Amino acid sequence: MVKQVDLGLKKFFPKYECLIINVDSNSTDNTKKMFLGTNTFFPKKYLNTGKKLRGKGKNLISLFKYCDSLNIDYIALFDSDIKTIKPSWVFSLLNPLIVEEFDYTTPVYSRGCYDGNVTNNFAYPLTYAIFGIELQQPIGGEFGLNKRLYKYLLHQAIGKAELGFGIDIFMTYHAIGGGFKICEVYLGKKKHKPGFPTLMDKFLQFFQSAIKVSRIYKDNLGKVRPVKKYKSIQIFKTRRQPDRKLVLVQLKKFAQDFKGNLSEYKRNLGEELTNNLSQVILMGQKPTISSALWVDVLARFLNTCYEKNFNLKRIPKMCYLIAPIFYWRVISFREEIKYLTPIEINKRIRNQARLLRRKLITKL
Repeated sequence: MVKQVDLGLKKFFPKYECLIINVDSNSTDNTKKMFLGTNTFFPKKYLNTGKKLRGKGKNLISLFKYCDSLNIDYIALFDSDIKTIKPSWVFSLLNPLIVEEFDYTTPVYSRGCYDGNVTNNFAYPLTYAIFGIELQQPIGGEFGLNKRLYKYLLHQAIGKAELGFGIDIFMTYHAIGGGFKICEVYLGKKKHKPGFPTLMDKFLQFFQSAIKVSRIYKDNLGKVRPVKKYKSIQIFKTRRQPDRKLVLVQLKKFAQDFKGNLSEYKRNLGEELTNNLSQVILMGQKPTISSALWVDVLARFLNTCYEKNFNLKRIPKMCYLIAPIFYWRVISFREEIKYLTPIEINKRIRNQARLLRRKLITKL
């Protein structure tokens, strides 16, 4: 990672004053030693945010504060576990900020059809439903941002979800709602550690952060600018799937969670919608939550969260209620696309986003 970033800076920005920063939460796997011991053309800085309240968001907020203290003009962010990063990624994320004066660059990857579970079924549809723009990877991981944007982010409220994985959608939604100029950039194939084992932790944090930030802007969308789009999501067929035993264990667990909260579901979703879910989750032989059923459920929860008198303290509760249904939808979606072509899969993802927008637009 360090070598590829350094090569990218040296090749594309040799005359700029550059600094490579690793932000770490006091990890015990020799990260600091490995980072500082790697020979680079440009100087390096190691930041340790401490072992308490670890999280990606905590690290990025610390990074933004450090950059603010140095009055740094541009930042490119990279997850540290990427195995396919190339020097060109540095150019792709930074050049639009420098040359075309964009405020925020977001990634478009070539990715397997079974990846992007939160993006396909939540982040992408919600972004389109609320803001009316198709941003293909609102929680991609690799981003570029300029001084104007990161200073703006430092003035926004930060909660527990934003200190974790919720930071990605926090940045993206503030960039959209705040009227910043956004450009999609193509990075190619992204390969990193399997994300499925941590799927639910990520979803819980993404959901909370997305609702909190989108509530700020949903009634005032006048600043939203069109995105400079890359042509389309790059999807390819792959046989790689998560461990089937893990999936079955999780499905059983979330079915029990759903059953234990039936009264809460009836109160929030109504009798008919809860019964429709029960037929699948409690009586069905396999996951068959359709796109239409999932969108009905998601829209109902979102409309509750977007009510003017909604108590923000209820967001974690709403999040935990929707989580079992989300998991069942993810597995259902995997079954749906098993025999579809990449073009058909892409169409199904987009149709789901459009359906959610139609469900929400009359309520917002």
